[in-house]
Amino acid sequence: MKKKIITLSTFIAIFTITMFVLIYLCFFADKQFLDLGYSNQDIKLFHKYQIENKITKYNQSFVYSLHSADFNEKNLDYYLLFDGQLDYTDSINKLASMYSLEQIKQIKTVLSSDEAVELIETDKIENIESFIQLFSKGYTIKDSVILANNIDKEQLPKFLEVKLENSVESFVSLINKGYQSDILINLYNKIGEEKFSLLTDFKYFADLSDYLQYENFNFNLLARYKWYQQNQNVSIEKAINDVNKNYDFIEDPDFSKFYDSATQCESESLTMIVSKSSYLSQDFEPSDLQEVDSNYRNGNISLNSSAIEAFIQMSDDCYQQTDRRILIVTGYQSYQVAESLYNDYLSNSADNNQTALESFVNKPGYSEHQTGLAIDICQKGYSHNEFDECISSDWVYQNCYNYGFILRYPSSRAFITGNYFTSYHYRYVGLQPAKVIGTFKFTLEEYNFLFD
Repeated sequence: MKKKIITLSTFIAIFTITMFVLIYLCFFADKQFLDLGYSNQDIKLFHKYQIENKITKYNQSFVYSLHSADFNEKNLDYYLLFDGQLDYTDSINKLASMYSLEQIKQIKTVLSSDEAVELIETDKIENIESFIQLFSKGYTIKDSVILANNIDKEQLPKFLEVKLENSVESFVSLINKGYQSDILINLYNKIGEEKFSLLTDFKYFADLSDYLQYENFNFNLLARYKWYQQNQNVSIEKAINDVNKNYDFIEDPDFSKFYDSATQCESESLTMIVSKSSYLSQDFEPSDLQEVDSNYRNGNISLNSSAIEAFIQMSDDCYQQTDRRILIVTGYQSYQVAESLYNDYLSNSADNNQTALESFVNKPGYSEHQTGLAIDICQKGYSHNEFDECISSDWVYQNCYNYGFILRYPSSRAFITGNYFTSYHYRYVGLQPAKVIGTFKFTLEEYNFLFD
């Protein structure tokens, strides 16, 4: 009898405990999740994946992940790290394939969930510690990734000393070319953020640091410094001092010397140099010639298609802002046409003076017009020889760079270009080169010497 009582008591106790547990599980254990805002369906999934002890607050993005068709159970702990109102499931899955859970935890110490998912659009961060420091400094996510992946720990402090706004791409490009960070920071401090951001294609010069040590160094004159140093066989210091005083300037250069050292231009590009020192073969013809719309030319004129498009926009904007229309009077000329014109000029010049002729016109093969990228322009109703006196002339000179054009033969640069100032002769080089040339006041020769 006593044994039966004990057995019955044990059964009742077990039953009571079981019922208590069931009642608790049904009505009390899940109450905290219900109070947080989760549905019974959500809670069932918590129990299924045994993550009840990891749920401390309502997380809408986690709910989306639990019910998503892209849900991956092995990424559960990743989903829990992302808190927001959006469905991050697919992005988290991609991040989980790129980073360990611990790495994501590190990244999330500085990035919000919305920011962290942006990392799927960037290269994988190779140095997360550097990334965190750079982002904390104020760099964008993209720039922080680029710098973290391209500078070493020894260079990092230099980039934490300054805050780059638009120059990261240029810094990374120049580092990859071989420049040390301290040299780049020095140059950055000398020329400023806006100009430095244009140096992405700047070539590698091993002696740049030797120039930068001088207070009177002017980056705009770098090509002239180097040419002067080479031609005069002088020190860098003297080259800087002399060129700053314009001692390299030649008012009336001997143009025949340009021809003496001329080389053939082998490749076609928007920034190709064709001048008294670089010529094209007789059979060269540009690869992308089209006829210019009759509303934008005097006569039958062909030109590079990109140059045509850019000129039309420039002409329209000039008309809108100055009430003056600019037109093309000369575009592409073949070698044969250039030869005929040159001979006509020569026969009509006093005493067939070839030297005088070459001061304002180039020999056939040495004319930019054969590239299909050069134009002579006028203001409608006026001759191109009068362009310098026209209202539109100033506007074009100040704004041409925004359309990919440059004034090819600027004032006081004949000793570099081989041609005296010509107000009506412009050259299409593309937007980025034109912006660099316009910003630094380079000639095309200086640009090609300094930039890839």
